[in-house]
Amino acid sequence: MLDLSVLLACHELVRPITEASLEDTDVVRRNRVLRTVHGILDLLHEKGMRVSLPSDLSGEYERAIDRIHVASPGKERTDLMRRLYEGFMRAVSPGISDSMGVVYTPVEIVDAQLHMIRRVLERDFDTTFSDPRVNVMDGFAGTGIHFCRLVEDPTLITDEGLEDRYLHGLRANEIIPFSASLAAAGIEAAYQRRTGTYAPFSGCRAADTLDDVSPQREDDGMIRVIVGNPPYGTEFAGTHPRLERRAMATYEPPANGARNGFLAALRWASDHIGSQGVICFVTTARWIREPSYTRMRARLADEFDDIYVLDLRGDNEYHRSDRQHLRQEGGNVFDQRTRSPIAITVLSRKQQCHGQAGIHYGVCGPYLTARDKKRFLGHIVEEDPLWSKRSWDE
Repeated sequence: MLDLSVLLACHELVRPITEASLEDTDVVRRNRVLRTVHGILDLLHEKGMRVSLPSDLSGEYERAIDRIHVASPGKERTDLMRRLYEGFMRAVSPGISDSMGVVYTPVEIVDAQLHMIRRVLERDFDTTFSDPRVNVMDGFAGTGIHFCRLVEDPTLITDEGLEDRYLHGLRANEIIPFSASLAAAGIEAAYQRRTGTYAPFSGCRAADTLDDVSPQREDDGMIRVIVGNPPYGTEFAGTHPRLERRAMATYEPPANGARNGFLAALRWASDHIGSQGVICFVTTARWIREPSYTRMRARLADEFDDIYVLDLRGDNEYHRSDRQHLRQEGGNVFDQRTRSPIAITVLSRKQQCHGQAGIHYGVCGPYLTARDKKRFLGHIVEEDPLWSKRSWDE
């Protein structure tokens, strides 16, 4: 976690970028956290106390602000802010960035996730994101890009349903308080740009999602959707022993994957949705490829009715692969942030889950660059990939 002095320093350093990105809204003036933090910073300035940008970043900041001013509000600006904040965290606080696994999600992946969920809600539950019975949770919110895009897109939440879902149907947790405050501000800006009205977003907390290990009630009639990009390194290993033991017992992962954070996140989400709901995570694709994850795949098939896996390839781990395989895998949609192959997985559980899930597999073409894969994900917004129904052994 960031202590107060580091939190204030982070806000001081990104304040010009934050104000530039939100200048067309009332968020800087009315968001409670930003108003309080900026007020404290102003008092410190009066006493001659400032945090100066590292000299090698000052020119980059000026260029970033220029880019913000020409970026159109919505998808373009949201993704730009995501990249700027990730770069900021890595430049200013690499220790925190590495220990917390700070890798924010490209907007193309986010949009594909949300529209894959939309189609599953329509197909399996005869409903939409606008339904008051549908509650959406992002337990690893980063700077809030999933909810920014959900609020911005009228094909996901209708104009008629937006206010109710914004006030009552969206909940986000982010473990880094600095990022959580930016997430809430970004979501508020998305809402004001769409509706013309500012409303505080109370659904975002600075909290560790995996601390909540209590399963949901089975009979409340809600359809829970959990979406996000959970950590899938070893950054959180040993921090949630009870949940990690449960994940180990149910999935029996290989020794080299036993401490992978996404296993604990997946176990938490599977418990949290209760009797019906949808999980959509972007994770490493190793769990769908490697024989050592056989038990995990079988357990997921027992717990869900349908499993949709979109394999985006991107395996760049040279010590594990020959050159031809690496060429076929192509670029990684996270660019250089990870060498692991990437997949988007959607898990659907209906109220009377019978297990032995139908497994639907899609894959992007071989040899694609990261840019090509992002274009491919743009098509996924419009329609599903060509799913092939298969067993895990194929």
